[in-house]
Amino acid sequence: MKPKEYLWQYRRCLERVRQIEARLDILYSEAEIQAVAPKADIVKGNGTKHDRIGDLAVRIADATERLNAERNEALRVVEEVASVIDAVGDPIQSRILYDRYIANMSWFDIAEDIGYDATHTRGRLHGAALEAVRKILEERHND
Repeated sequence: MKPKEYLWQYRRCLERVRQIEARLDILYSEAEIQAVAPKADIVKGNGTKHDRIGDLAVRIADATERLNAERNEALRVVEEVASVIDAVGDPIQSRILYDRYIANMSWFDIAEDIGYDATHTRGRLHGAALEAVRKILEERHND
């Protein structure tokens, strides 16, 4: 994976965490509604009663387990990307990476933040920062 793709994972994973948490909220709300809704026992085709609440509890538990695993993996990636940015030795390069890939700032705002020209920031400084990330990723992959 190229350094830019790797770094953009941060924002994608944070968005995925937000989506998962929204799905969990909806799931729990629906479960509460279903649990308290007055309904007659549902009879299956073979004549046996169907445990609507029990089935609902099992579905919620399964969905919650799966969504929590997805959320934990996304958060692991977020932490990993942040640690790679922290590992960049040059503070200006690290700041550029933080501003762009974590704070999602524009190149103009990043340049203003670090006190350099926007073209120089986006070109040379950002390129050097991406090269530092590439080296860190190689070192971590070889360990």
